[in-house]
Amino acid sequence: MALSGTVVTLPIYVANTSATSGTATIAPGESISQESPLKPFHRSRNGTFWTSSAIRDTRSLGYTYPETADDSASCAIQAVNYLYGPSAGRPVNKTLSSGNFSKRDGPQQPGFYYEWITNIRVAQNALNSTFTVHVFLGNFNSNPKFWLVDPNQVGSHTVFMPFSSSAEQNAGLIVAGTVPLTKYLNHNATTGHYNTATNTGVERYLRNNLHWRVAKLADSTEVSRESMPSLKVSVVSCPVTEAKSEYDFPNWGDCTTHTNITDWMPAGLKFGEPV
Repeated sequence: MALSGTVVTLPIYVANTSATSGTATIAPGESISQESPLKPFHRSRNGTFWTSSAIRDTRSLGYTYPETADDSASCAIQAVNYLYGPSAGRPVNKTLSSGNFSKRDGPQQPGFYYEWITNIRVAQNALNSTFTVHVFLGNFNSNPKFWLVDPNQVGSHTVFMPFSSSAEQNAGLIVAGTVPLTKYLNHNATTGHYNTATNTGVERYLRNNLHWRVAKLADSTEVSRESMPSLKVSVVSCPVTEAKSEYDFPNWGDCTTHTNITDWMPAGLKFGEPV
């Protein structure tokens, strides 16, 4: 309990910065902080708006979540592991229709596996319109209108056109996204366990089966990857030691970039290029 007259200052969790690109209510370059108004969400009838510092606890709005109700970090970690961890028990709905990848291709260590991830980076205004980068494992429909529902589409990254009316203000802004691959590589694995094969086996499979394409969001028109010099796609693998209990997070080691998977395709990261 704080002594009488003592001011208790909560740690800042929204750093002061300048907006790199505009929104409907924030101009490019405008200074923003945890006290900036979160328009258009009004806090009262007299026109004041909520701020990040005022809304850091959802109980300010009269509700909370079971996973965070007791302010316990271990309770929140347990919920994350239950919902999204290896034991989540979520079945993979998509199956891979090509390749002979085997999850048993190489020795495995109990409690240890490799997480495989596709990294995407591109200029936000690369097309001056909103677009999507689709990632596939195996053959896929040649018609871009069906890419979003293609059974071998394992993920996508959509880049939204900035609100700013001045393209020059956003010319240098690079945005990034990721598409996880592990659960699709392990689509036949026993529920509750990742069992990724050795790097060599996975590299060979991904080099032959990993593909990416770009389409405009408005009309699903395909865009040539060669016409987007800022687009760069790479693949990394990260060694992961599984959590010892449901109240711990897994421990991630240093990731390795596999340029031999992507160096032969348009917009693929090549050896020596910055990650």
